[in-house]
Amino acid sequence: MGLFYKLGQLAGPKLRKGRWLWESVTGSEADIVEAEHATGADLAAALREQAGVDDDVELRRWVRKLGGELAECVANKQRKFAFEVIHGDEPNAMALPGGFVFINRPLIDLLNGDADETAFVLGHEMAHVIKQHAVDRLISDATFNTAMRAGPAAGVLGRWMSSTGRKLLSSAYSQDNEFMADKLGMRLAQAAGHDPHAAIRMLHRLKIATGAPDGEPLSTYFATHPPFDVRIVHLDRYLRGVD
Repeated sequence: MGLFYKLGQLAGPKLRKGRWLWESVTGSEADIVEAEHATGADLAAALREQAGVDDDVELRRWVRKLGGELAECVANKQRKFAFEVIHGDEPNAMALPGGFVFINRPLIDLLNGDADETAFVLGHEMAHVIKQHAVDRLISDATFNTAMRAGPAAGVLGRWMSSTGRKLLSSAYSQDNEFMADKLGMRLAQAAGHDPHAAIRMLHRLKIATGAPDGEPLSTYFATHPPFDVRIVHLDRYLRGVD
């Protein structure tokens, strides 16, 4: 039985439908996007409950405005995105299937609230959704598949999120996927009117902020991503039209 069938048994008809659409060559792109969104919505609700939403209403409004401007630049208008600021002890951002993007205050503070740099981070996470990296990760994760067999969806997702879920969702994808997300995130930010060079400035600043010559990571979020220097080289080459 496929992932969406297992989810559907626990979470209702939308996800039961999603299983068939995902595995069927006859399912339209719109149907697949809808099924992906249904999965992400349940996960997003569990994450908001488990992590807690930041109390700063103005900060949340600012992030949603930035994200909304980026979403307007996404070519596939069937994709919808939602943006939220959650609590956290160390800098972090993550994306869920269906377009649910989360960032926390420590990361925004680390970026000094710079709109161009924050837009790049949001765009990077959106790229993981657009390229279906986010849903591919869940489908291939054994702990998620096991959790879905355990009981009612809401409680299971909350327990999974508090144990292995958040760590999985905030860790890096493959190096190629991360480079792809950097490039697409930069393009989205630029299309929304932000300085594309802000991505490189951000990575330089984060490297300096480590206080270590070898770029020792600031947190788990950065530790699992490719080294800053490598990402900077890739983005610089891309901006110059070399890559």
